[in-house]
Amino acid sequence: MFICKKLKESRQLQSIKWQARANEDNADANLYLSLCIRVCSNDGTTIRGTILSLTRDDVEFDSTTYVNRQFTATSDSGDINAQEGDRIVIEIGQGGDPVGGGSHNDGAVGVGDNASTDLPENDTETAAYNPWVELADTLDFEREEVYLEASLRNDLIIDSLDYIQIRLVLQDEFGIEITDDVAKKFETIKDIVEYIKERKNK
Repeated sequence: MFICKKLKESRQLQSIKWQARANEDNADANLYLSLCIRVCSNDGTTIRGTILSLTRDDVEFDSTTYVNRQFTATSDSGDINAQEGDRIVIEIGQGGDPVGGGSHNDGAVGVGDNASTDLPENDTETAAYNPWVELADTLDFEREEVYLEASLRNDLIIDSLDYIQIRLVLQDEFGIEITDDVAKKFETIKDIVEYIKERKNK
């Protein structure tokens, strides 16, 4: 799941494109990429509308390697009027009709930002380029002030994949080792700052 920063102004959102690599461990898995996009209020209590209801791609995963999957769609409910301060929530997963049981329902979707190049618009690329989702309009987001006491999970909406990226960036930037277990204990910006100070002073 991806939750964007607060929108700066009201926008009408409609057309969608997305690219991601995926793989199934057995051809009998019959798995396909699935996508759902909604607009909700900042506090999450109000869903303004669904840009795209849960929709499955029409090209099955490859069973030998991660292969790019191309998807385009138009909002099934017309334009969504996103309000200032709203957030876009994107849910990406997999769905299908596996044959039998056991491992025939196993698949994976490649996410993350580990390359300097984005995936092209095709169903054939195998290189580990960056997946992406594109909405038809140009969106402006609010610049949010970050405080030392800001909660990584609740205020900054940091998920498990973000923790991995934060750990790698901090290691490169400050030349210190940060294990997964240590990174998962970070609850606020202050926790990160204090850990870096402690390690640099050793």
